Formats: sequence, structure tokens, C-alpha cells
Amino acid sequence: MKYIAYILLSILVYLAIFWNLDYMPVRLWDESRLAINALEMYKNGNYIVTYFDGLPDMWNTKPPLMIWLQVLMFKAFGISVLSLRLPSAISALLTTIAILFFSIKYLKSFWFGFIAVFVLISIDGYIELHSIRTGDYDSLLTLFTTLSGLTYFMFIETKNNKYLLLFFISLMFSVLSKGIAGLMFIPGLFIYSLWRKQIISILINKKFYIGLLIFLVPVLGIYLLREAYNSGYLEAVSNNEWGGRYFTNKNINSDILYYFKRLTRQRLVPWYNIVPISIGFGMLSDKKKVKNLTIFLSSMIFPYLLIISYSRTKLVWYDVPTFPFIAILIAILLYDIFIRIMKKKWMNYGFLNKVIPFIFIFSVIGVPYLKVIKKNSRPQDYVYDKMAFDLGKYLQDGVKGINDLNGFTIVYTGYRPQIDFYKRILEDEGIDIKFNDWNKLEKGDKVLAVRKEDIDKIEKIYIITKLKNKGSLAIYQIIQ
Repeated sequence: MKYIAYILLSILVYLAIFWNLDYMPVRLWDESRLAINALEMYKNGNYIVTYFDGLPDMWNTKPPLMIWLQVLMFKAFGISVLSLRLPSAISALLTTIAILFFSIKYLKSFWFGFIAVFVLISIDGYIELHSIRTGDYDSLLTLFTTLSGLTYFMFIETKNNKYLLLFFISLMFSVLSKGIAGLMFIPGLFIYSLWRKQIISILINKKFYIGLLIFLVPVLGIYLLREAYNSGYLEAVSNNEWGGRYFTNKNINSDILYYFKRLTRQRLVPWYNIVPISIGFGMLSDKKKVKNLTIFLSSMIFPYLLIISYSRTKLVWYDVPTFPFIAILIAILLYDIFIRIMKKKWMNYGFLNKVIPFIFIFSVIGVPYLKVIKKNSRPQDYVYDKMAFDLGKYLQDGVKGINDLNGFTIVYTGYRPQIDFYKRILEDEGIDIKFNDWNKLEKGDKVLAVRKEDIDKIEKIYIITKLKNKGSLAIYQIIQ
């Protein structure tokens, strides 16, 4: 039975994480920035300093772990959207494996892990853009914050120093994944240690200081090495990450309830209703392991959400690292109901004992999971990025040989790395494609334009033949 369950879980995880992973074109802003960083590192061979448009990138100042992994995928599988996103997807896969392993190791239950993973891959905010299905930092960060949290918990519960060292290794990779964001669960770990009265015993443990060195040497080494090769880097990091975003309003989301509203209206629907019930159930449990786990998970989730809620800069994907902990928390309640159904006396006859508990689990988790799978069947970008999607999709089809782009000119005023990524791939394949300004077009030019202001100017100034429309994308030939 368990082998069948492993196969079933593998299918569920594959459909949520990997299916149609490269359908959506490279997205504007962070993903496309990383795409250019990885492409330039792949070509210039400089693995210390990340570049953008041929210059050291002083805007995206995160450590290079994610970009290293993307370059590795480029080398292994070629330059493509799939290669760009594989590190995120693989990180999500490893996160599910970590949860399953934790369940078997700590709770001695495969089925608890099955339920927790099933819940995780049904969370809309987790199976989402700028999370595990795009080439951003957040999935890799979430893998290592999950590992660091679970290994620390195992250390507190077992007093086994190997978990303490694994915690520091995971914490190191968390910081190398996304800088200071990798440390944002530390307050939660401190709260749990305080509750378990372990602060003094940890501070007098010599393995704590060995682990601290394991953490500090690579992290400081990477930052200082980059500064040595790229003077001014640490100042840029300070401005961008070490307080710059937290204390400076870089977007319009100033509402302290921003994350609560997003979680309850979309990203954690319908699971947010179960979270308080699961907390109450776990706190009142007569099983010490369950109670300790509930308090630990609450210590990880709520201080973190409080920290990001007080940040002056609020971006929707900042809540992603909480989802594995939330999934485990929800599984505490669902697993107990699952076991109670399985142990019912009237269930001891025939196939009912084996079938009914699983009908319960799939009826509860199946609906949000199917919603996620439906979203994956034809992924779409947000409405405000529709223009970038339409042009990116056309260029992506050009890379696949579906659209002939030889001899075309792209008119796109403004920031455009999501388009530049495809342009560079097409040029490497010998396709003649270029950028130009709307006021410098010549007779005979075949033009791709998607921004309304560019289209309006082209149609006003030139005599044109409209060759095709694809959503907001207009394709012209200049007559005069």
C-alpha cells in the first residue's frame, strides 16, 4: 500500500510543481533580471560578480547561489525558460521530501508527511508566480528556511548535535539564497528556545560555536570576495537589503494588515480557516510531540509574518517561506481526524477501513489542489503584466521555431530584460532581430510593438501594414 502511496504522491507533486513549468514566458522584473544575470555569467565565466548589460549588477545584490544553479542548468540542458526555472522547481521538490522525511523521523508516520505535502502543494500562494514556478529566489530560500527550521527543532527535541550543525549549514544556504531574508526566522527560533528553556544550554554547547563558524565563514567570504572584485558592492547591499527596503517605502502597500488580507482572500484560501483550529487542537494535545511541534510552528509563522508586516516595503511573495510550516500545522489536525476514522470499530470490515479515511483526505484537500492544477494547465501572468506576457510568448514561440522572427525589429520603450533574454537566445541561433526606437524605424521594417504608447506613435507617424495581432501585441510592416 505504501509503495502505491509514494507513486500517487509523486504524481500529485509532479503536476503541481513541474507540469507546464515553461509555458509562461520569462516574467518582467525579478525573474528576467536573474535570467540576464545567469546568461551573462554563463558567457563571461565570472562566478563572483553578477552582471547586467555588461556591467556589475548593483541593483540585484543578492548572493549568487540561485544564479550559479541557473548557470548549471544552462550548461546541463541548454539556455531555456525551463532551465531557468528548474532550480526553483527542484527546490520545491526537495522541500516536500524534507517534510516527508521529518514526518517519518520525528512523528514516525508516513501518512502525516503525505497529508502535509498534499496540503502544501494545494496552497495557491505556494504554487504561484514568484514562488516555486518561476526563476526567482523564493523557492530556494524556502527550501533552506524549512530545512533550518526543522533541523533546529530536531536538535531541541533530541539534543543531538548533528542537527545543530545541519541547522547552521541550512542557515548558511538560506543567506546565500536571498541574503538577509534567510535570517528572518531567527526571532521565532529564539522564542521557541526560550519557551523550552534551552538558551543557556545552547550557549555553553561548543558545537554551537563550531556551527556558527560553519555559517559565518562562507557567508562573509562570499560578500567580502564580491567587494574585493566589485568595489562598492557592500554599500549597495546595505542600501538594497540591510534595512534599505525594510525602513523605506518602495511600493504602495503600507497597510499593516496587507499580508493577513492577502492570505485570507487568495493565497491561503481555504486553509486559513483551519489554521486557528489546528493550533488550538495541537496546544491541547496530550501528546508531547504534537504540542511541542504546534508551539514551534506557531513560533515560526507568526513572528515572521509580524516582521514582514511592519516592513515599509511589502511584496506579496514575502510570505512564501511560511507555507511549509503552515502546511505541517494544518496536517496536525487533518492527520488526527484521518487516524480516528481509520480506528473506528465499524471500519474494521472489508475495504472500508482502507478507503474511507482516504476519501476524507482527498475530499478536504482535493478541491484546492484541483484549483492549483487548473491554474497550471494554462498559466497566465497578472493583468498588469499582460503586455509583457503577450510579447514574451510570441518571442518564446519564435525560439521554438513556431514564429519566424528573422529580420524583425522590437519597439519596447523602457525596462525590458524579459524581452532581451529571448533576443539574445535568438541571436545565438543566427536570427537577425534587433531593438529600435519608435521614431527611428525605416521603410520595410517588420515591427513588433506591445506598449500602447509605442503603438499609438507608430500608427500616427508611419504608413503601415498591420500583419497580425496577438492579444496586445501588434505586428506591422513600415510602408513609408
